[in-house]
Amino acid sequence: MEIKIANDDDWGIWDEFIINNPDASPYLLFGWKKALEEAYGHQTYYLFALENKKIVGALPLALIRIPFFGSNLVSLPFCDYGGVVSGEERARVLLLEEAVRLGGELKVNKVEIRSIFKYHQLESSKYPVNVITDKVRMMLPLSEDSQKTWGGFKSKLRSQIRKAEKNNLTFIWGEKRDIEEFYRVWSINMRDLGSPAHSKKWFHDIINGYGDSAKIALVKNDYGETVASAIILLTDHVVCIPWASTIRKYNKLSPNMLLYWNILKYCSDHGYNFFDFGRCSPQGGTYKFKEQWGAARQELFWHEISLKNGRYDTSSGINSRKREFVERIWSRLPVAFTNIAGPLIRKYISL
Repeated sequence: MEIKIANDDDWGIWDEFIINNPDASPYLLFGWKKALEEAYGHQTYYLFALENKKIVGALPLALIRIPFFGSNLVSLPFCDYGGVVSGEERARVLLLEEAVRLGGELKVNKVEIRSIFKYHQLESSKYPVNVITDKVRMMLPLSEDSQKTWGGFKSKLRSQIRKAEKNNLTFIWGEKRDIEEFYRVWSINMRDLGSPAHSKKWFHDIINGYGDSAKIALVKNDYGETVASAIILLTDHVVCIPWASTIRKYNKLSPNMLLYWNILKYCSDHGYNFFDFGRCSPQGGTYKFKEQWGAARQELFWHEISLKNGRYDTSSGINSRKREFVERIWSRLPVAFTNIAGPLIRKYISL
């Protein structure tokens, strides 16, 4: 078995392997790699295991160099999970060993591997390993048609969706040019939440790199203004929604309900098996929003292998009180400013 680093010539065989694997998420597609490189200049190491000239395992990694704080090797930044994709134990072991070896060669502070599985193989590592399990993803098994999906909703949820329709909101699927509309809504919401936004180029590169495996969803009011937007990413088995937002002043019209319902309707009618609502904290407000659609929690395992000084750094950086203060200040800044300053910060935040 041989471990190699994928290059652009391997795009097709990499994506074919990921798309056909039911445990692989859309985040692992090659389009994510290209966006990391082209939007932010991050160096990537997409490892794959070959046996008899056939891919039997994959592990995507990105090097995040943080000024004055060193660097981390992450699988994968800006999403819920990356990790190893393989049905073979030997391939998983070799890929994880290569990730740690590569981290040492690059002199990173830590190797961070986010996964839907716990890697017991790492327990024998000579480096300290910390496994973070305070977040879950919310997964919804999809019915084979949207009528069955609709019938599975509680009456309260159906009435909220109908409320949006009665308020003259309409749902449409966007085209490439509509990334501007998506970004306007999303960046305003990020500012309101006190969080630095990704660059507009990041989303252009995602849409271009993913092609038919990405779709833009928009909700408009009766004046034609976009009041909610989302981007979904797809493989043959699962659909995820990494970015979705609404304009806060229109929330009373329930645009979010119309947005999610039409996305779920599309996924059911087009034969997808699962809808991944994304990461959240158990029992929080976001968790309850996702749970009402019928989604069930699945634990996430974020493995952090400390390579610095042979010890694991348990410090969490900025504490919650300072973070809340920074978020309050950021939420009061002009959107024009946060859209310029935000991406300069966001490229170094791997969450």
